[in-house]
Amino acid sequence: MGTLSYQRFVEEGEDLVKKMSKNGEKNICYVNGDREEGGYLKIERLLVVSASKQENKEIHEDSDENSVEINGKRENKDYLGAEYQVHYSAAYSVPLFLARFYTSSGQTLPLDKVYKELGLKLDRFSLNEISVSPHPLEDTPWIQIHPCKTGSIMAQIMLQNELGNYLIGFLSFYGQSLGLILDPKLAKV
Repeated sequence: MGTLSYQRFVEEGEDLVKKMSKNGEKNICYVNGDREEGGYLKIERLLVVSASKQENKEIHEDSDENSVEINGKRENKDYLGAEYQVHYSAAYSVPLFLARFYTSSGQTLPLDKVYKELGLKLDRFSLNEISVSPHPLEDTPWIQIHPCKTGSIMAQIMLQNELGNYLIGFLSFYGQSLGLILDPKLAKV
């Protein structure tokens, strides 16, 4: 149960988009390749950076670059843009987690700055598990969690939890390492 087929990846990706959209998530979509290959899950977020603490909140930009609206209230805080993608690794038969982060001015951040700005701890993962690698479609540098151990880790997660959707378990576990926090309601079967 640690791996999944591409067909199941597509079905669960489309299901996850529906669930997250119903839950109020606005910036998620399943980008279709075709039913055989190329489709992927895409999630975009703005992450508020305050005192080395990351918050995932609904944010609306306006013309003042240093001011954002957070849950209806104006605040002057810096933020990072984050784009997360989940592709299918045919070599490992598991999802492949990718991310890139950028400042309010559009500058892409390197991995060490992402961890510093978001207050995340890299010590949970070895440096060979999280690295900067070429994007599978664009050949541009993205932060990637290498999929080599995903199958065995996900087998344990799926056995210990009553999760019906593999991708929800995958994103709940791996997303934390790069600042993607999912609503716990999504894990309910």
